[in-house]
Amino acid sequence: MNQIQKFQASSPGLLPRPPPGWQRLPRPNKHVSRRAALSAVAFEQDQSKVHGGRLLSRLLISKSNIALDFTRFFQTNIQYTEVFQMIAKNYNATSLDSKRVTVLYARYSTDMQNEQSCEDQIRQIRQYLDREGIDHTNAEVITDEGLSGTREDRPGFQKLLKLIKRGLVALLVVDELSRLTRANNATNVIEDIKFYQGRFIACGESIDSTNVGWEMATTFKQMSNKASVAETARRVRRGKEGRVRAGLSAGDLPFGYKSFYVDGDPMEQYARGQKPRKGIKIDESQAAVVREAFALFVGGKSLAGIAREFTRRKIPRGNRVKDTNWSHQQVRRLLVNSKYIGIWQYGVTTTIRDSAGNKRQVKTDPSEHVIMKRPEARIIDDSTWNAACERFRTLEGKFGFKPSQDKRGPRSHPSDVYPQDILSGLITCGCGAKMHQAGHKKYPYYICPIAKKNDERCDMHAYVPAELARTRVVAVVLDELKNEPSFYEEIHHEVKAYLERVYAKTPSDQARIDAAIAECQRAKNKLIKVLEYEGAHDIGAILERIKTLSSQIQELERERANADARKSVLNRFPSPEWIQSQLLNTAELFESESPESMLLLRKLIKTITAEPVLAVAKKRGFMRLRFDFNRYAAFVNALEQSDCGQLTASMLESETFEGPASKSFSVDLGKPTKVDEWGPKIVQMRDSGMKWADIAKISGMTIGNLYSYYKRYKNGIEGSSNDASVRRAETDSNSADDLLNTT
Repeated sequence: MNQIQKFQASSPGLLPRPPPGWQRLPRPNKHVSRRAALSAVAFEQDQSKVHGGRLLSRLLISKSNIALDFTRFFQTNIQYTEVFQMIAKNYNATSLDSKRVTVLYARYSTDMQNEQSCEDQIRQIRQYLDREGIDHTNAEVITDEGLSGTREDRPGFQKLLKLIKRGLVALLVVDELSRLTRANNATNVIEDIKFYQGRFIACGESIDSTNVGWEMATTFKQMSNKASVAETARRVRRGKEGRVRAGLSAGDLPFGYKSFYVDGDPMEQYARGQKPRKGIKIDESQAAVVREAFALFVGGKSLAGIAREFTRRKIPRGNRVKDTNWSHQQVRRLLVNSKYIGIWQYGVTTTIRDSAGNKRQVKTDPSEHVIMKRPEARIIDDSTWNAACERFRTLEGKFGFKPSQDKRGPRSHPSDVYPQDILSGLITCGCGAKMHQAGHKKYPYYICPIAKKNDERCDMHAYVPAELARTRVVAVVLDELKNEPSFYEEIHHEVKAYLERVYAKTPSDQARIDAAIAECQRAKNKLIKVLEYEGAHDIGAILERIKTLSSQIQELERERANADARKSVLNRFPSPEWIQSQLLNTAELFESESPESMLLLRKLIKTITAEPVLAVAKKRGFMRLRFDFNRYAAFVNALEQSDCGQLTASMLESETFEGPASKSFSVDLGKPTKVDEWGPKIVQMRDSGMKWADIAKISGMTIGNLYSYYKRYKNGIEGSSNDASVRRAETDSNSADDLLNTT
């Protein structure tokens, strides 16, 4: 099929058939563009008397290229003005109208679901046109089946709009205006038809764009149709709410449930004109998947991991879904659905539409919510549900959006919570920016993102070698965990002494709590007697007071339980030897480079500052890492492994116990070069009057190298003496006389 045949097949009626023999015209190329083919049709249609400019705009052909297309297609030289003269010759309006079409449009919506509706509408339209004497023999029929009139993305409606914009609709006929659209754009569509000298008829409502007053009739009908949509939505919502309150199905069945007919044979009820009622019951095959999803999530598996597992096992996603590709969004919706614990909510959200018919879900007022308890439909127990909610709160605290901002990013970067490297996200440049890993896989390094952009805020020219930095930092951590038992014994002594002071206050705290509980209980009993015997008038205030006292009693009882737990902590507190053994186990985690060590390092070392160590007159040197090792955090991590560790750690945190100060470390990832070491010595010896030959004997270098080192160092002294932004290499301070004596 050639280009023109394809165009005529995809767009029937837009172009007449070319005369016989046009394909026998010589062509310079076997492959002709679509535009060239259309230009050839326009050239062959000289007998059609169509205006050139109108035809070109209809075919989307530019004037600047039409002559070139003719030349390529016919192997001849011709100007586009000559083409216009040939095409526009003997132009008249009648020939233009002969290219336009009559369109019959029909639609039925999803609430009708009658497949014969479109055929019935077209039949009514044709009968109306016959009575009016309007020819519809070659009319084009466009339909939209099962689509709401509030939507503008209907395929048939979009095709109709394209014909209208091209000026090819001479007459558009619908049964009712609501069949064309139920939005606020009916008047706009009709005005576009009239702009191209077309006509619109709604035969069932006697609306004709050629009659006076069609605008007012269309506007009133448009308002009525839109109000009808809102009223239908209100009635549907009312009916569904009634079914929810009656414990029946309202079509809101999530994964794990299925419906059943409540009143026997549904066909008999349909025959009586009644809609059968449906109940809800658990689908055990799907409920098992729901329970497994909750168990995996509570056990620590991620949402994406659960989705991958269900997809791998090809678990069906529902009765109406064919594929088995689970997504983390679907798993999340499943894990936060309160229907699985027997709490069914209806009316929490509603659907709104914009002028183009696009839909969006928004939350409704809490007064419109319907909440029903269905214990018979429970799939998940309370403990599992609470554990899942607690994990969601934990994830929200880590990855949720920052407060008081409009989606400006998570509270913590995912690489800080799930690091891919033991030092990723820890190394910070002197300018304050976090350094990221770059370079080849075999030779990775950390670089400042600001310095990489040649920003004036950072003049970092050196890189941090990743493997060397990891080796040196881990070596410091291992040395602290293995070889400092005396320091951790001191921490153990301070913490135990603090717990003894807390334990000494426990009896007085218990007495105070017991007295407060007794006082609240007496006041509560008095108020209950007032309600029983004296018939108080302000019953609401008394009940509110009783509720407040009950809450105070519960809070005091929790405080007393915590005080009782404190008593057992001191007796079960581990010994220093046990703490030291746990520190050795922690060291083994770092030696094996386990994933746990990556997260633990972020507790022990909050941040690592990288700074360049530069010699005089040099822009690059080696890197120095400075960080503080939190020994108290290492002690608490070891303590948490004991049977009373979690309770002890929470006590220390609640009592705002301040641990010992951290220890600072400085790690060099290189050393000064030979030039850096000998530069100041050469200057010192030369300034003292020593000859070059003597300096060469001492250093073992040639006089040429000595002079170049002397020149570089001498010229760089003034430029670097006042520069306090970088660290300078530490060199040997021996004098020239000492060097001579040691030679």
